[in-house]
Amino acid sequence: MTTPVQSAAALARPHVLVVDDDPTIRELVCDYLGKNELRVTAVGDGAAMKSVLGEQVVDLIVLDLGLRGEDGMVIARRMRDDSEIPIVMLTGRKEEADRVMGLELG
Repeated sequence: MTTPVQSAAALARPHVLVVDDDPTIRELVCDYLGKNELRVTAVGDGAAMKSVLGEQVVDLIVLDLGLRGEDGMVIARRMRDDSEIPIVMLTGRKEEADRVMGLELG
């Protein structure tokens, strides 16, 4: 979670965008990453993710595959067409096919 005005030192840290529709998971991931010297922005859906990517430089995306109303795999596939930003997939899916596709996309 970021503030509108940030110091040069804060802006120099790697920037991680967390995309998850579950506020509890978002907070947990943000707290962990923030404690590890990373600058973190958190959003709850694909539209907000697009907005952040249009306005800020992002070094890594942590993407929930089970976003409500959206498929994280589809979002990741679109990202691969337009961007080289690394993606870490966050999911509760257990199917091996989902894991393989996630590895290919992320």
